[in-house]
Amino acid sequence: MDPIFWPLLVVIALVGLLFLLMPGLTRPDVFFAVTVDPAFRATAEGRRATTTYRAVSMASSLLALVALALAVHNNAHEPRAVFALVPQLLGTTAGFLIARRLVRPHAAPLATTREAVVVPRRVALSGGWPLQAVPFIVLAAVSALVALRWQDLPARMPVHWGLTGQADRWMDRSPAAVFGPLASAGLMCGLMLIVAIGLLHSRRVRVTGEAAPGEASFRRVTATVLLVAELLIALSASHPLLVALLPSTVVERALLVMTVGGVAVAAFLVALLVRLGQGGSRRVPLSETAVPVGDRTPDSKWIWGMLYFNADDPALFVEKRFGIGYTFNFGRPSAWVLIGVLIGIPVLLGLLRRFGH
Repeated sequence: MDPIFWPLLVVIALVGLLFLLMPGLTRPDVFFAVTVDPAFRATAEGRRATTTYRAVSMASSLLALVALALAVHNNAHEPRAVFALVPQLLGTTAGFLIARRLVRPHAAPLATTREAVVVPRRVALSGGWPLQAVPFIVLAAVSALVALRWQDLPARMPVHWGLTGQADRWMDRSPAAVFGPLASAGLMCGLMLIVAIGLLHSRRVRVTGEAAPGEASFRRVTATVLLVAELLIALSASHPLLVALLPSTVVERALLVMTVGGVAVAAFLVALLVRLGQGGSRRVPLSETAVPVGDRTPDSKWIWGMLYFNADDPALFVEKRFGIGYTFNFGRPSAWVLIGVLIGIPVLLGLLRRFGH
């Protein structure tokens, strides 16, 4: 049996569980990307939408498990077996669109009352600037070490390890192949830091009442997830070079512990976001959501309930309407620039590593 089977099995199971939970993670007055009265969820129509979505999502997860079993039976190897996830993603998306169609006739008008505060907003990045600088310090230190010990690098170095722990991809030593991934990782971390700053300063949905602290907590935890992701990116880019220059069991174990620890912390933070609910809304008493406020964006500007496109809205980041987290306002040109860079950096990294083979 290919080693990819068990990790994919776990991924399909966890993703399937998260998909089933998603209807309960959104704000009480946003249901399948439609602004509704908070009490609508408990009505017969609301329960029907939830049941329909979960039935289709569960069926798609089971189909993904069947696809994975067939891939293993046919001796499919990584990355071909990863395509077993496709039925799960497509099926759940279809279930969401069906449920949204059932909910749309029951859409409620947004509250016209707006909240504002005159006190300057104080926001701080997780751990302050010293902790935010750690990923960049790691990358800079590794770059300096590589420059000082360039001749100690082997002519060919492993850059990827399979699930069995064996190196399965190599690169030739060259400045582009060695320093390119470090530079790309630095750019990626820089962009994620910009996104974290943008999220902390983005428009707030609730600024008063018991809802305000919950929303602030949600933003801080989201920014912390981005910081942990930056640390993992820096470790991933540094790992092949540190293993090549410091061939020690202690070094390898330390890198493994840091990576596993980072993943564990990220998983804990995501679980905390799930507990908080979108925008910290699960901490909000129902009395505060008696009048639909939604996420302060009009339903008409959401394409299929997934893509927000509003050129008249100055906000670059808005809350997702299904699940948890944030998405771009695709009506802003700056959003496309950021997306292009975020996609371009991994592509550039792949090309540099391929160039080094």
